[in-house]
Amino acid sequence: MTSRSVEQEHYTNWLFADRVTRYWLVPALLATLLIARAVGLIYPVRPCLLLLLTFFLYHSVLTRALKRRSRVVPDTLIYFVVLLLNAVVLTAAIHFTGGVESVLVPMTAVLAIFSALFLTFVQCLVVSVLGAAGYALVLGLEYAGALPHHHIFVSLAPTLHTDGAYVLMMCLGVSSVLVTLGLTAGYLGALRRHHSEELARMHLRLQEWNRDLELHVEEKTQSLRAMHEQLQQAYFGTVTAFMEALEAKDPYTRHHSHAVAVYAHLIGEELGLTGERLIRLEQGCQLHDIGKIAIPDHILLKPGALTKEEFEIVKQHPTWGARILEPLTFMKDVTEVVLQEHERWDGRGYPAGRKGEEIRLEARIVAVADAWDAMTSARPYRAPMAIEAAAAEIRRGAGTQFDPLAVEAFLRVIEQGRLPASPHDGPKTSPPGPPRPLTQR
Repeated sequence: MTSRSVEQEHYTNWLFADRVTRYWLVPALLATLLIARAVGLIYPVRPCLLLLLTFFLYHSVLTRALKRRSRVVPDTLIYFVVLLLNAVVLTAAIHFTGGVESVLVPMTAVLAIFSALFLTFVQCLVVSVLGAAGYALVLGLEYAGALPHHHIFVSLAPTLHTDGAYVLMMCLGVSSVLVTLGLTAGYLGALRRHHSEELARMHLRLQEWNRDLELHVEEKTQSLRAMHEQLQQAYFGTVTAFMEALEAKDPYTRHHSHAVAVYAHLIGEELGLTGERLIRLEQGCQLHDIGKIAIPDHILLKPGALTKEEFEIVKQHPTWGARILEPLTFMKDVTEVVLQEHERWDGRGYPAGRKGEEIRLEARIVAVADAWDAMTSARPYRAPMAIEAAAAEIRRGAGTQFDPLAVEAFLRVIEQGRLPASPHDGPKTSPPGPPRPLTQR
């Protein structure tokens, strides 16, 4: 609990006590005085009403002052001034109502409520002593004849206020009551202030513990993040080793992956892919055949056409590729491209038979680029197709094997003359690099 929150709490308590006083206690006093007047008790009405009006006015002014308070005038000083004014009103009320009997107890309760909520022990004692002194002063002046007597109780003898023993007894009795209430209010106020300060210290300690805990958690998080990144890099190194082993076993795969990446990049740019998504597309091309590491060499390196049984084995390579890349959670998009790049637009592809937009856009792009490079590249068992024939074949596959949008984008690339002269002979695209730190993603 900060000093600002303590001040706000005091102000909230002030508003509560002020409302209780103005809207409950004062109207009850006013009703009591009016009823007493109606039943024949004689006392001056105008001074009492003036006192109530004054009470309302200075409370309203000081409440507004608290709303616009500043650091120049402490809140406690404003509360102290209010309670001193309340003590003056109490003294005047006692004089004009003819005795302590009618208003002393409720007005003293007001003093005790306000004192216990806001003031220090010394301030509470000062307020109660001043209230007692004011009452004693009124009785003393009436005893000396300096103030007129207001006898509102017919049963009391008019000479009672000139009786020295009565005056002394009342002064001592009321002073004792007021001082006792002041001491009680001061003790309660001091106890409350002590608890508030203790709560504030506990709040500060909790904030310090929370900061320490946050730092500890952050340190552990950084450590776990570093370990996770090291694990990812280690596994990525294993995947890279697989790719290098596959390239060493089948040089066609190395050149083919690079060429597919070049074509897919052009199609992706034509379709508006940028930034990270374009990078993931290229990485998917570089790794799209990694599952072939699980295909037996006599099938993978066979110079002629494959049998039906052999082709069924080759069709398993997207699934094997996805399994190899699955632990690389930071490359989930690439894994899906590897898994789906042999799916067809009409749903007749493999391994899952996805169709249309169920297939990732990047996988649909790779399918076009893969087919184009396969048709325009020389194989041991056939010569490469001419550009025109390959373009016609790609156009024919739009809407059945290929995504029509990807086909249109690739045909625009061809028409614009943006195809590289020989992507197989160009510099090899660097393989997908190790994962970036999580803080940079």
